[in-house]
Amino acid sequence: MFEAVPSADVYFLKHIIHDWSDTQAIQILTTIREHAPDDAQLVLLEHVLPESNSSHFGALYDIQMIVWTTGRERTPDEYASLLEQSGWEHNETTFGKNNLLGAIKATPT
Repeated sequence: MFEAVPSADVYFLKHIIHDWSDTQAIQILTTIREHAPDDAQLVLLEHVLPESNSSHFGALYDIQMIVWTTGRERTPDEYASLLEQSGWEHNETTFGKNNLLGAIKATPT
C-alpha cells in the first residue's frame, strides 16, 4: 500500500489510516490516488473524533494508537486535510446510529 495498489472503482479502508502517522497516511492515500481511475471513490471507515474536546469512545482508541503504532484517531477536518494533501477531495463524513464510526467519503481531485 506504500508502493502500489490495484486499480479499482472503489477503495474501502476500514481502520487502516488510523494506524499511521500523518506522513505515512498521506503516502498510503497518495499511492491509492496514483493508481485510482479519475472516477474512483474512496471510503475510510474510522473512529472519527468530534471537533470539540467532548467525550467520545474514539478517544480510547486514540490512546491505543499512540501506544502501539505511530497513528492516532482524527477529526473530520484532520481527515479532510490528509485527503487534500494526497489528491482527494473530501465529500462528506457520515456517522452510524451509535456515532462510533465515521465513513469519510472522497473522490479524486
